[in-house]
Amino acid sequence: MSPSISRLSRNSGAVGTTLTIYGSNFGKSPDAGQVSFHGIGAGAVLEWSDDRITVRVPPEAVTGDVTVSSSGRTSPGKPFTVIILPRVLSVSPGGGSPGTQVTITGSGFGAEQRKGSVWLGTAYGTVVSWSDDRIVATLAAQSRSGVVRVQQRGNWSRPVSFPVDAATIASVWPPSGKPETEVTIRGVRFGDSQGQGRVWLGTVPAIVQRWSDTEIVARVAPGAMTGKVRVLAGATWSNPVSFTVETLHIASTTPAAPEPSGTVTIAGSGFGSERGSGSLLLGGVEARVERWSDTEIVAAVPPDARKGVARVRQDGVWSNALRFSPRTTGSDGVTLAPDTVNLVVGEVRTLQATGADGQPATGLTWTSSDSAVVSLSSAYPPELTALSPGHVTITAGSATADVTVYADALPLGTVIWSNPGNGSGVLSITPAVPSASGVADVFAFQGDGTVQAITSDGLTSWSANVGYPYAMVPDFQGGLVVNDGSIRKLDGLTGQAYPAYTPDD
Repeated sequence: MSPSISRLSRNSGAVGTTLTIYGSNFGKSPDAGQVSFHGIGAGAVLEWSDDRITVRVPPEAVTGDVTVSSSGRTSPGKPFTVIILPRVLSVSPGGGSPGTQVTITGSGFGAEQRKGSVWLGTAYGTVVSWSDDRIVATLAAQSRSGVVRVQQRGNWSRPVSFPVDAATIASVWPPSGKPETEVTIRGVRFGDSQGQGRVWLGTVPAIVQRWSDTEIVARVAPGAMTGKVRVLAGATWSNPVSFTVETLHIASTTPAAPEPSGTVTIAGSGFGSERGSGSLLLGGVEARVERWSDTEIVAAVPPDARKGVARVRQDGVWSNALRFSPRTTGSDGVTLAPDTVNLVVGEVRTLQATGADGQPATGLTWTSSDSAVVSLSSAYPPELTALSPGHVTITAGSATADVTVYADALPLGTVIWSNPGNGSGVLSITPAVPSASGVADVFAFQGDGTVQAITSDGLTSWSANVGYPYAMVPDFQGGLVVNDGSIRKLDGLTGQAYPAYTPDD
């Protein structure tokens, strides 16, 4: 009887794929039989019985019918599609640096790229040109030593080794540290000099001390958080290495408005397991510490503490500043903005004092805790001039501002200023659209339904009560469009509302 194929285990496959043929009358062995792929005999027979045959698709196979021959008789064919796998024959150059154009020759790439892709090193390359036997692609900036592979129709070619010449970090010591900690990064291909190179330690650029092709020494910048170490050299980034920043960070103060001579609990991290030389400033006054741990400080509220910020100092490093508003501040309700400022020697700026009504406060006495670091002019409000590196508290009425002066440029990642808002809590901030008819650089939306127009100097130009609208968006004229059931505009210079439009729906 003639052999007969009932079904195939699969209807398509690449060269080398295993295929099982089910049917009858195949014979007990392949001695008198053969499996053919459109006339091309299968070379490797893995299993043969009267009703089942398993073979591998031969290298010369083409799309067409699969047939079984036995004892001089041939079965009717079953269609089978041979998938042509991409095949890489050569890669030129055999390695390179990010940005290098690489030419890949071979076969089975497809006449057009369509959904095809190229893997160069450890990232996808950017395709410049594509044909069935030749691809040109650019090595990605983030790619490292790896392999070359071509993908087409969901199938990958075999990998070919491909080295990438890029900055590579081998070690980082120490693997963690506080801001100002000196860190040594060892590796290769950093470049003989820094040039335009940069180093990130955590989440911000570090302060580079020394740079060579195999070693970089840098300090963790103020404001850095836990993240990665990466080196930018020759316009390409190195491999990332994890780095933990032991942040001196205040998370909260409890209670929010402590009573006179009561206690306040400062929660956070990185304070140090022991106090040592650590200190706590509350509204510009050093507090008497009762308990100290790495995550919590309990201190007595100084009787003369004023409205301002809470800051912790440990090992010569300052924490972030967090709002501090004790109930010991008298009745003038004064607020200073900004209340945290970082300056460099020679810089001059002013602060803004406002009363409880949001209007400029007059008749206040202004003082600097150290006039050798920051001096005050005789004008009102006075100009602050940074004279020498250090830290001072500026006092006006019942409010204070925390000012730090650096010898030269502020370290990357340093907060320039912080505006306290109106005390109800800042819910969100929206950039203002630059315009000659407006004064704000950002709009800060407060917890009590007020919006404040904040300038690039950290000053509050105007505020307006808008309640809790459905939406507020910049109007491209320096002001805001407010939708609170009616649609109205706030003037960019004054914050005054224009006549409203109330839609029917």
